[in-house]
Amino acid sequence: MFDLLLLFFPLSSVFGYEFSALNSIVIVVLTGVFTIHLYRNAVPDNLISNRLTITSSILLSIPLIIGSLISIFGLSCSFTDGLLFYIFITIPAAVIGCSLGLISFSISKKFGYVVFSILFLLIALIPAAEIYIFPQVYFYNPFIGFFPGTIYDEALSINSSIILYRFINLFYFGIVFILLKKFHSRKINFSKWIIISSSALSAVIFLIASPYLGFSTSDSTLQTELSGYIETEHFKIHYSEKIEEKLIYAAIVHHEYYYNELSGFFNIKPKEKITSYIFSSSHQKGKLFGAENADVAKPWLNQIYTNINNYSLTLKHEIAHVFTREFGTGIFKIADGFNPALIEGIASAADPVYDENRIEYLAAVAYQNGYKASIQNLFGYVNFFSGASTLSYIYSGAFVKFLIDNYGIVKFKKLYSNLDFENAYKKSLPELEKEFYSIIKSIPASGKEHTAHYYFGRKSIFQKVCPRYVADRMKEAAELFSNNLFEESAGIFSDLYKVSASYSPLIGWINSLEKINELNKADSILTSEIEGFKNSAYYYNLELKLADLSALQNNSARAESLYSTLIIQNPERRLFYLSNLRKNLLSNPARLKIYLSGNEFNKYIILRELNKTSYDYYSFPVLADLSCVLKEDFDLFLKQFSHTIIVRDYSEAYAVYSLSKFFAENLDFNRASKMAALALRYRNIDQNFTYILESNFKKMEWFRLNAEKILNKISNAE
Repeated sequence: MFDLLLLFFPLSSVFGYEFSALNSIVIVVLTGVFTIHLYRNAVPDNLISNRLTITSSILLSIPLIIGSLISIFGLSCSFTDGLLFYIFITIPAAVIGCSLGLISFSISKKFGYVVFSILFLLIALIPAAEIYIFPQVYFYNPFIGFFPGTIYDEALSINSSIILYRFINLFYFGIVFILLKKFHSRKINFSKWIIISSSALSAVIFLIASPYLGFSTSDSTLQTELSGYIETEHFKIHYSEKIEEKLIYAAIVHHEYYYNELSGFFNIKPKEKITSYIFSSSHQKGKLFGAENADVAKPWLNQIYTNINNYSLTLKHEIAHVFTREFGTGIFKIADGFNPALIEGIASAADPVYDENRIEYLAAVAYQNGYKASIQNLFGYVNFFSGASTLSYIYSGAFVKFLIDNYGIVKFKKLYSNLDFENAYKKSLPELEKEFYSIIKSIPASGKEHTAHYYFGRKSIFQKVCPRYVADRMKEAAELFSNNLFEESAGIFSDLYKVSASYSPLIGWINSLEKINELNKADSILTSEIEGFKNSAYYYNLELKLADLSALQNNSARAESLYSTLIIQNPERRLFYLSNLRKNLLSNPARLKIYLSGNEFNKYIILRELNKTSYDYYSFPVLADLSCVLKEDFDLFLKQFSHTIIVRDYSEAYAVYSLSKFFAENLDFNRASKMAALALRYRNIDQNFTYILESNFKKMEWFRLNAEKILNKISNAE
C-alpha cells in the first residue's frame, strides 16, 4: 500500500533514489517492531532467525517487485540505477531495523517499543545536529544512506562513498545483532550492557571520526582544504589557493562593500565577524560542502559559502542572510516557523537585483505576462518550492521589499521573528497583497512576454522527468564532451533527451553533432524539436543555436532572420547583445563561420580585429569574458581601446557598464568608476536599466574611495 501511494508523488513515482530511501525508512521501522514482537512473545531462538529472514525477505521483495513493474510498464528512467539504489539504500535497512529492535528489547523488555521510538528519533536527528554544528548541507544516515543536501543538486548516483558507508552500517549493526542474539540464547557470557555500551561508544567514535572518513565536513576539514586565509574588518575569509590572487582581492572588496550597504539597509551590524568560505569551483564546493549548484548561508554559524565563479551574483544575498540572524528566532536564528518566503524574501529584498534587473521589475514582468502568483500561497511553506524557484524568489523578494519600502525595516523585523501580519502591520496579508499588486501593476512591463518566458518558464525538480538520472548522466556526457569524445557524448545526450525531452540533453546533443561536423543532422533535429520549447525559458537559446547552425551551413538569410527575431524578442540582455554581435559579424559570412567554429583564442582575435577601426560595442562583454578565460594580461587588454569611447544609446551604455565591472575585477577601480560614470550618460524611460547603471556607479565610486585602504590593510597584515 505504501509503495502504491508513492506512485502519486513526484520523484518517488519512479524506481530511483527517493523510492528506495522512503522504503528504507519504512523497512527499518517494520523490521524493528517485528523483532521486538518476536522476543517479547518468547518465540524459540531457532524460529526467530527463520521468521526474521522470511519477513525481511517479503518486506524487501514487495518494493522491488513494484519498482520493477514501474520500470517495465510505467515511467522508466534507468532500471540499473534504480536497482543499485535499492541494493545499497534499501536492503541494508532490514539488518539495521532488526538490530535496533533487538537493542531496544535488550534495554527494556517492557518498554521495548518506546525505547525503539527514542533510538529511531535520536538516529534520525543526527543529521540535523551535523548540519547545525558543521558547515555541510549533505549528510549520511543509517536510515536512508545519503542525502545530497539541496533540491538544486539533482545529480545523484551510487558511488564508492555510499557503498563504503553502507558496508560500515551492515558490519556495525550486523555485529551488534549477532552478539545480542547470542546473549539472549545464552551462547555467550557477556553482559548485555557491555554489548550495548560498547556499541554506543563505537557509534560515538564513528561520529567523531566521520569528518576524517569523508562522511561529514567540519570547519577544520574545510579550512584544511581552503587553506588561504585573509581577515578584514568585518570578515574571516577562507579560500582555495587555486583561485587567482586578483580575484580574491576583488571578492574581498565586494565583501566589504556589501557589508556597508547591508548595514544601512538593516540598520544593524553583526556582533561578530562573518566567516566566508570561497570555493574554486562548483565541483570542489559539491564535494566538500554538498551544495554544488547553490550558494548558501548558515546564519546560526555566522557563515556563508560561495563559489568564486559566481560570487558577484550571490554574495550580497548570502551576507544578507547572516545579517538576519540579529533578529532571527530559535536556535537557527532564522524566520519564525522556518518560513521560506520570509527567509529568502528578505535576502532578495536586501539584494534587489536579479540578473541585472530590479526584482520589482521582474515581478511586474511576471504578473503582467501570465506568471501570476499568490503571495498568500507563497507564505504557505510548501508552495514556495512547488514551482520554478525564480518565480518564488522574485515574488517573495519584491513583496518583502514593498513592505520595507512602505512600512520600514523595524516592522519587518517584528514580522520576521513572529509571522503575524496583523500584529506587525495592523493589516491582514490579503490587504497588504492588494497594495503590493497595485504597485506591481503600475510598473511598465506589459508586452514583455518573451522576458517572462525566459525567466519564469522553467520547472522545479518536482516537475521534471527522471531528474536524478538525467542530471547524473549529463555529468558523464559533459565529461566525454570536454575530452573531445563527441560521438560518445552525442549518444548519451540523445538517449537522455528521449527519456526527458528536456533542454540540457538536447543542446548537448546538438553541440556534439556540431563538433563532429554533422551540421545538417543537428539542424534537422533542432528544427523539429524547437517548437516543443515554445514559451519556455529554453526556447531563446535554441533559437540562437539554430541561427548559428544556419550561418555555419552558409544559409546567411535564415541566420540573419533568426538573429533579428531574437533582437526583437529581447528576452534578456545577454541574448540581445550576442544576437546583435553575430548579426554584425554576418556582414562577412566567412568571418562569422570562423568565429562560431573557432576556439576562444580564434574568437578573441576576430573581435579584436572587429574593433580596430571603430568599436562594435556589442562585442565588449564578450571580449571581457574571453580575456578572463584566456588569462590575458590586463594591460594588453586595455591597449585595444585606443579610440574614444562614447555613450549615445543602450548598446554603448551596456558595453561601458560591462567594462566597468571587468575593470573592477582586475582591481583597476579608477577606470571602473570612470566607465560607470560614462555609462550613466545614457538615460531614457527604462527605469529598470537606469537603476542598474546607478547602482553600479555607486559601487564603483565606493571601490575607488575605499578599495586601496582595504587592500593595503590586508597586505600589511600579511
